[in-house]
Amino acid sequence: MVEVVDRYGGLVWSIACAVGIAPADAEDAVHEVFLAIWENAGRFDPSLGAESSFVGMIARRRMIDHKRRRGRRARLLAQHAAGGETPSATPDDDVLRAEELARIESAMELLSSPQRQVLRLALHRQLTHEQIASSTGLPLGTVKTHVRRGLIRLRDALGLRRSSP
Repeated sequence: MVEVVDRYGGLVWSIACAVGIAPADAEDAVHEVFLAIWENAGRFDPSLGAESSFVGMIARRRMIDHKRRRGRRARLLAQHAAGGETPSATPDDDVLRAEELARIESAMELLSSPQRQVLRLALHRQLTHEQIASSTGLPLGTVKTHVRRGLIRLRDALGLRRSSP
């Protein structure tokens, strides 16, 4: 493991900087990356790409996840400091929310069973694609395909438009 850290520490650190991880958080984020590399080392296939690409891919994903988690925590702390919880919803808001949830549940029924399953795991339990693949026994690529196609079908069923960049 020390050899991997020595060889790729600079690469992982530069990815942390490129993603915008604060220097104070970078050490924790880099540590998380090397743990993930260790946990996923058995998945490395030299016929699919270079070792540095494998490390870089894991580093980028983990850094983005780390930054998102930090952002969510910061928003929650700021919200709490600014006056506690969110303002209470009006009865009209509750009705609209219930109607929207009913629409979404109805649209979910249009999906195939595997699409529903992986979307519920991703959205309700907030599992990553890798965690879904592990818990369902489905190949990772199949999980990603079910999520993508399921979201596209939901978008179409709900009449939502894709926003253009």
